[in-house]
Amino acid sequence: MTKIQDRINEINKIAKRSRMITTVLAVIIVAFIVLTAWNITTINSKNNSLKVVNEELEYLKTNIEVKEIKYKNELSQLRDSIAEADPASNLWAYTKKTNSIDAYAKYIETERQNNSVVEPERINEIKAAVDDLMDRKGWIQIQESNGTKLFTELSGFIDNVRDVRKAKSSRSVRNGIIGESGNSGRNGDVISKDQLVIVVTTKQSGKAVWAEIKYSDEN
Repeated sequence: MTKIQDRINEINKIAKRSRMITTVLAVIIVAFIVLTAWNITTINSKNNSLKVVNEELEYLKTNIEVKEIKYKNELSQLRDSIAEADPASNLWAYTKKTNSIDAYAKYIETERQNNSVVEPERINEIKAAVDDLMDRKGWIQIQESNGTKLFTELSGFIDNVRDVRKAKSSRSVRNGIIGESGNSGRNGDVISKDQLVIVVTTKQSGKAVWAEIKYSDEN
C-alpha cells in the first residue's frame, strides 16, 4: 500500500510540473503573439508613413518643375527690364508693370542698396499690391518637430509691417493641420523654394509649428 501511495504522489508531482511547464509555455506563446502583432502594427505604420512621404515627394516633383520654369522666365524678364531701365526714373514703372511679389521685393532691395529712402506713399502702394497678389490662403508647416525652421523670416521687407517669410524648400499647401483638422488634405497649391508668403497666424502642433499663410500662385 505504501508503494502505491508513493507512486501516486510521484505521479501527482510529475503532473504538477507538467501543468506548470504548460502554463509557462502558454504565457511565452501569448507574449510572442502579442510582440509579433505589435511588430506588425509598427511595420505597417512605418510603411504607411513612408507611403505618405513618397506620395508627397512625387506630388511636389510634378508641381515644382512647371513653377520653376515659370519663375525663372519671370525673373529673367525682370532682370532684363531693370538692366534696361534708368533706376532714377523707370525702375518703379517696370516694377508696377511686372506686378509680382519678387518684383516689389527687388525694388525695395535695390532702393536700399542705393541708399534711397522709399517714400511712405510708395510703401503703402507696395503693401496694397502685395495684399492683392497674395489672395490665396492655406496652412503649411513652418517648423519641424526637431526645431528646424522651414522658412526664413524677412524682417526688413515691406517696412516690417507684414510677417513675410521665404520658403527654404518646396512644400504643399493644405486645408488644415495634419492630425488636428478634419480636412487637412492638400489644396492643390505648392509653395516653391524661395517663394514669399505672409504669415497670418501660427499654431503649435505637438513639437511642430504650422502657420496659416497668404500667398500668390503667381508669386
